[in-house]
Amino acid sequence: MKPRKQRVTAIAHVIAVPPLCAVAVPLLCVMAIACGGPLGPLPGGRLAGTEATQPVDDWSFAHEVLLVQLETRPAAPYSVTLGCIDHAGAIYVGADEPSDRWVKHVVDDPRVRLRVGDTIYPRIAVKVTDPSEWLLVGRALFQKYDLEYPADHEPGWLFRLDPPPTP
Repeated sequence: MKPRKQRVTAIAHVIAVPPLCAVAVPLLCVMAIACGGPLGPLPGGRLAGTEATQPVDDWSFAHEVLLVQLETRPAAPYSVTLGCIDHAGAIYVGADEPSDRWVKHVVDDPRVRLRVGDTIYPRIAVKVTDPSEWLLVGRALFQKYDLEYPADHEPGWLFRLDPPPTP
């Protein structure tokens, strides 16, 4: 049997953890809501920012941006932080897995909002299916993030974010 001091210490840890969780979890929720989008790797809701008023024909400015936020599911906004790449005047985002929640949302409804800095751009997510486009953009994405492009790399889920149709 453990000495009394060790038992009391173990019991104190069990009792102290729930109050810590009771404070930390609501605090994280408030922080996520207040930031107007995802908080690091944690998904968020509707993105906050200034809606773009002019169409973008050249996304080269996004090459210097490491992370962007993408909002999916307009009816119940869900946002994530992703890497992005510009190529041939277009902007792209990718996913490692088709099971990523945001990918499922985009497949169901391609209307998205992209936040670069403090500016939000309404877009339509189009899955890249052309092998040559996928290869060019995929390699550019790996190069931007200083990753080695494996020779046996299988195409994953890559989306070009096109402008929405004009009314």
